Amino acid sequence: ISSFGRGTSASLNEFAISCGIPGKMDMTGDAVSESWLIGDLASIVKYNEFDALTTYLLFLRTAHFCGLFNGEQYLSEQNLVEELIDQLLASEKERYQHLETYLIEWKRLRSFFE
Repeated sequence: ISSFGRGTSASLNEFAISCGIPGKMDMTGDAVSESWLIGDLASIVKYNEFDALTTYLLFLRTAHFCGLFNGEQYLSEQNLVEELIDQLLASEKERYQHLETYLIEWKRLRSFFE
């Protein structure tokens, strides 16, 4: 995926979107230092939460294509992620509002692969 230093490679954002998974949503990695300097820690936390979800969903997809999960197991794992987001929204909607945006975008992108 990363081409191991042989020329250009897809970014996490490009790889994710091509797999039907949201990539960068509200900010990119190069904006993190500026957010830190102005004390906008909430944006950094949101950025990292988006990245963690994206990375995990990419792991699941890669593991599925490598044969570690069958189709049913892969769908089950995705459903667990969706359930987690729903639970977080139910418990602290204001704190996790940004994850609702992520979930909506994930569902939209997945629809292209169905």
